[in-house]
Amino acid sequence: MGPFNINDEVKVISNNKLKGHIWDCYMNYPENIEVIDNEKMYVVAWNSRSKMVQFNSVKESDLTLM
Repeated sequence: MGPFNINDEVKVISNNKLKGHIWDCYMNYPENIEVIDNEKMYVVAWNSRSKMVQFNSVKESDLTLM
């Protein structure tokens, strides 16, 4: 799947419990996207049970649009 845009609602394929959105930060701008093993990495924001926002880098192939 992909490419993704900032604020797209996504979920992680390998863990259906993780749902969030592509975070609006400089690392998700096209000129700054990190590539590891020929795959784009996106910073995704999740709301945790404690009402805090958590951030993770997730491979493009492990994300799907909601």
